[in-house]
Amino acid sequence: YVWSGKYPDNRSPQIQSLTIDGKKATESIYVQPGRYHTFKADVTDPDGDLLTFRYEILPESTDIKVGGDADSRPEAENLKTRDTLTPGVLEFRAPRRPGPYRIFIYVYDGNGNAGVGNVPFYVGGAD
Repeated sequence: YVWSGKYPDNRSPQIQSLTIDGKKATESIYVQPGRYHTFKADVTDPDGDLLTFRYEILPESTDIKVGGDADSRPEAENLKTRDTLTPGVLEFRAPRRPGPYRIFIYVYDGNGNAGVGNVPFYVGGAD
């Protein structure tokens, strides 16, 4: 759109908001180790395409680079979930090891387009 002034024929899914247990990323989210928590993504698709979702939890990276150098990707945690039958809503079990993590969501529209988002959270601590 920026270069042509018009949108492509099929647009990517749009992530409107992401929460864990109703809290936004800016609210310093703390969760209890090994307990289930609710991740919710409000997602729309401008074309009304059928959407599919994929999730993963990664520990926060400790390989922080500067100047545009790529960080190494941490290994994903074993994601244990309970099905909610609601698109964009996932009940996930928090990792047992305390520390900082992120839950990622990947939303696909079946036409080669995707939306990606994540929410940081901390296992243990204030909760």
